[in-house]
Amino acid sequence: MEFFGSKGIKKELIAGFAAVVIFSSLISYLIILIWTRSSFDDLVKANDVEVADEYARILGEFYTAHQSWEGLELYLREYGRTLPEGEESIARTDDRRHPKDHDLPLIVLDNQGRCVYTGISPRDDDEDPVGKLKLSQGTEILSDGAIAGYVYFKSMIFRSYNPQEQAFLISLAKSLGLSVLVGLILSLILGTTLAARFARPIILLDEAVKRIAEGDRNAQVEVTRRDEIGSLADSFNQMSRRLKLTEEARQNLLADIAHELRTPVSILQANLEMILEGVYTADKQKLKSLYKETVLMTSLIKDLRSLSDLEVGITEMEPERIGLSSFVHDTCVKYAPLFREKGIALEYDLDDTLWIYADEDKIRQVLGNLLGNALKYAPESTKVVIRTEKYDKDGITGQARITVSDEGTGVPEDSLDKIFDRFYRVDQSRSRQSGGRGLGLAISKRIVEMSRGRMGACQNEPRGLSVWFSLPCSEKSCP
Repeated sequence: MEFFGSKGIKKELIAGFAAVVIFSSLISYLIILIWTRSSFDDLVKANDVEVADEYARILGEFYTAHQSWEGLELYLREYGRTLPEGEESIARTDDRRHPKDHDLPLIVLDNQGRCVYTGISPRDDDEDPVGKLKLSQGTEILSDGAIAGYVYFKSMIFRSYNPQEQAFLISLAKSLGLSVLVGLILSLILGTTLAARFARPIILLDEAVKRIAEGDRNAQVEVTRRDEIGSLADSFNQMSRRLKLTEEARQNLLADIAHELRTPVSILQANLEMILEGVYTADKQKLKSLYKETVLMTSLIKDLRSLSDLEVGITEMEPERIGLSSFVHDTCVKYAPLFREKGIALEYDLDDTLWIYADEDKIRQVLGNLLGNALKYAPESTKVVIRTEKYDKDGITGQARITVSDEGTGVPEDSLDKIFDRFYRVDQSRSRQSGGRGLGLAISKRIVEMSRGRMGACQNEPRGLSVWFSLPCSEKSCP
């Protein structure tokens, strides 16, 4: 819809509102006018029947006195002249339907249905009204207890109004029309106000969307309503914040990848230049050192590819029912020699009743990553505890939790959530060899989330770090 030659939701709302109001007002006007006129016609007819009863009494006296209808027309004309001015006006009917001067708007039939008097002349386009009359619809004229004839007055013959009745109907139509017009004007004013109120947040939202399209990731709109428009504005704000975070994450990811790849590439380039210039000899030991750098780069690229596949949903999950206690025990047995070599005790606190439904290989990768981190950061002569338990807290129900706790230096409180970010290291000065690439926990968390679980970390009392993840229990488990 176009309004005043231009498009706009505000103008469309006003135009639509105006169309609805005008249409409904006209319909209401016609319905009220028709219903009122019909009710008024019934009232006029009932009044005319009462008048006909009075004429029937007078005509009955005339017939009793004359024993015939001869001289009736002259009598009624004389009777009409003797009516008071007000009653004569009431008795008169529409001039278009009653052209006879000084005649009363009535018809008298004898007891055989023959017309003995008519004070009404038909218009050119009307049929003779006498032929349409039915005796059952007339008022009986009685003389000495017998029916002498029938009388019909005004609206008993056809719909007709006297001047006062016509004036009332005209006044009624004007009053209704004026009321509808005032209501229409007020409705349009109110509609314009409401349209502006509804359109304003949408216009602001449109401006914010354009700012987003132009690259402004800080675009936000004020949420001033608690309806669908307010919900839309709130969703936009969330989308804007998510886009901002995504853009920041993308920029950080590119910077982190460049940083991570720069060192091994620089090492390879420098050593190869030295070999080409004859400074270094391309012996087995030197080539073996360069080979380790390529292995490191391959491993980094593989981890990045795994994380990317998980985030875009390419990696397929093959869930199955797993006995959690035996699964954790079997995995820890493989790592036990490494823990013994470093002098770290590996302890278990396992619930034999828990079963989970997940991809065994992927969850083994997650648990292996947690054990590897604990082995890396736990000091000698300490212990690492692996615990499994049913978990029904913090709004989580029907899940089993696996926790790996060490007694190392721990992680600052403000870094607990960040350790799951890509390339994040608590100690930024830590090397890749001693501190890892910062991708293991990011990959692990994504695997857990794809398995409909959750992952987090907390401080281990009295010292150290506890990293946990929870997974849905399978059927007939976690009672």
